[in-house]
Amino acid sequence: MTTPAPGTGNTGPALRQAQATTDALPGSAIVPVIMMGVGGYLMWFAVKYWRGTGPAVWPSYPVKSVLQGKGIPANQPAPTADANLATFESDLGTVKGGAKGGPPLTTPGGPNVHGNVTPRQAYVALRQAGVSAGASVYLVAIAGVESGYRTTALNTDAGTGDYSVGLWQINYFDGLYAERAPYIGTPQELLSGGLNKQAAAAAWLWRQDGLQPWEPDITSGKINAFMPGALAAAKGGP
Repeated sequence: MTTPAPGTGNTGPALRQAQATTDALPGSAIVPVIMMGVGGYLMWFAVKYWRGTGPAVWPSYPVKSVLQGKGIPANQPAPTADANLATFESDLGTVKGGAKGGPPLTTPGGPNVHGNVTPRQAYVALRQAGVSAGASVYLVAIAGVESGYRTTALNTDAGTGDYSVGLWQINYFDGLYAERAPYIGTPQELLSGGLNKQAAAAAWLWRQDGLQPWEPDITSGKINAFMPGALAAAKGGP
């Protein structure tokens, strides 16, 4: 019987290496497939349940629901700013004040501030301007998002549709100037008027449209970082 040359028999190094490579292929291919599957599921979950509420905010919930035979759960849209405000003010025992077409302007009578203000100063000025307690809490947090509590904040980027002024970045861009200036003053008057003038302007806008002009700050969750300070301000904090 002929003896196979080294490296050419059934147990030779070349054959063993080929077998090892072949055996490794299924295992090495399955990992990317699993990763792609998980990524695809998370992308589907993010699209279907974007800005929703309820138990389906956790990626594991649809899987659990299907395994329990309940099917894919429906998305529950996040509540609007006005709905959040109504709930908040109900808990607070206050009623949302003002209505469309209300008094044009009520200027606070407290000390005026130019430059940086505290959440408490903003809250007091809003309350003196006639904004309800619950809405004032939201507007104090919104001022943190919009201006970092600076009365001098000014955004004149026409590319984003802005000519926005002050603590609450009240916008005068395009036709909004003619609509708002007769009631709340010009952008220059808001800047020079400081906290009191700007709180009066924010109160006027709230009476017209509620919190709708600032709703993206609420629904995006940007105000969450400023809510603890706003709530503290409502209780007499800084």
